Order: sequence, then C-alpha cells, then structure tokens
Amino acid sequence: MKRKISVFIAFFLLFNPGIYAQKKIHTIVSIKNDQFFINGKPTYEKRYWRGFKIEGLLLNSRMVQGIFDDLSPETAGYWIYPDTKKWDANRNTDEFILNMEKWYSYGLLSFTINMQGGSPQGYSAVQPWLNSAYYEDGSLRPDYLSRLEKILNKADELEMVPILGLFYFGQDEHLRDERAVVNAVNNMVEWLFEKKYKNILIEINNECNIDKYDHEILKPLRVHELIDGKAEGKEWIQILCRNKLRRRFYPIAQCSKVFRFYFNSWE
Repeated sequence: MKRKISVFIAFFLLFNPGIYAQKKIHTIVSIKNDQFFINGKPTYEKRYWRGFKIEGLLLNSRMVQGIFDDLSPETAGYWIYPDTKKWDANRNTDEFILNMEKWYSYGLLSFTINMQGGSPQGYSAVQPWLNSAYYEDGSLRPDYLSRLEKILNKADELEMVPILGLFYFGQDEHLRDERAVVNAVNNMVEWLFEKKYKNILIEINNECNIDKYDHEILKPLRVHELIDGKAEGKEWIQILCRNKLRRRFYPIAQCSKVFRFYFNSWE
C-alpha cells in the first residue's frame, strides 16, 4: 500500500481587534497547541469517530473551482450548462454558495478554494484553458474578487474556515515573470487585510514540488520567500506549509509553525 502525504504553505492572519469596528466579524480561527479553535471553542468538541478523537481537527474538502472561469474563447465552451447552452461563472459561484450551509450541517468546517482553480478535468496532461484571478502583472481581476468575496462572506456567516490557495500549476505561467508572482501574493494579502477576515488560511500554491510550475519562486527551494517577504508591517503568523514530504528538508519547513498532513491517494 502506498500513500502520498502532503503539507501545505499558508498564512494565518491575525489582526489588531481595534480595526474591526467597521465590519462585523462572525468567525475567528485560532490554534492552541495542536488544536484548531473557532470562536474560542475547539472544533468538534468532545467528539470521536470510530474511537478516534477528532476534537481540534479541521476537516475540509477540496472545492477549488468555486470561483472558476475560463477566459479563453477556445475552451470556454467546454463548461456550458446543459439547460442554457452557455458557461456562466457567476452561476457556478452562486450554486456553490447555495450548498455551503448543507455542507456545514454535515460537519464540514473548511474547504479549499484557489485563485487559479485546479484541473476541471481531473489529472489533465495539458491545461489549455485560462483560469486565473490575476492579470499578467499580478494585479487582481475584479470579477474573480467579487465571486470570492461572496464565498468568504458566507463562510464567515456559517463559522467556516476557508483555505485560500493562490497558485496552481498549469495556470501560473499566465503570470509574466517572478515579479508578477510576488505582486499577486502581496495584492491578495492586502485585499484580505482590507476586508478584515479572521477565518482564512492562505495556501501559497498547491503541491509546490510538482515539476510543472513555471516560476522558480513557486518551487520547493524558494517558495518560502513568498512567506517571509510579506512579514513587514503586518500582524500575521505563518502556520502551515504545503509541500509533498520527501527525504529532503525544504526551507519552507523552517518558516512554518504547524504542519498539516493530508492523504492524496491510497493504493
């Protein structure tokens, strides 16, 4: 039996409580020792599953296509709805939001969403579509942010903790250069601070050791630079690092406070 184990890179955003006067915050995530807390209470408090303690865990689902769009006219037709015969990114997000309360009712407290999605066809050999919340220079596309904000607001209302991924292999090449990657990270973190969310985990990139990223700064030996580089003037703490574990000890491990394991597949 083989198992694939990964950990991921994220930021845990902490803010000065005084800056929340203008926006009502419903959900605050924190970590105490080895447990996640939501609004001061451990997740799944006093609960067990098949004899295993699950208190303090953050059970989540990978749902990275919540803000998906295809900006390529050559491939946008792949995703048309059967009833309307056209693709509608806003409908996709609205239907995602309509189901969030149901997911929460079944015990799901977290989900992963990504600014460049994932492969909508599973394990694709190529990704000819264009699904990126960034322009070539790393500035942010307003339509993607509008859809994202709807999802994050609903998560805040439900007391859920989204894991927000910033990059995905197969789409990072749409950023012009390394400066654009850095710009994208800075712009996204600034946007989240402006919106004053306290329930977000930020994943830099999905599986940084996949040999399909175009930019070196998104690969294992340098991706930690995107964590360290945003420390200036901000009150945030790095808590998670994503990178498939191998025998090598990557620099990202040195800048992380907590490792979170996930199982990609069983054979």
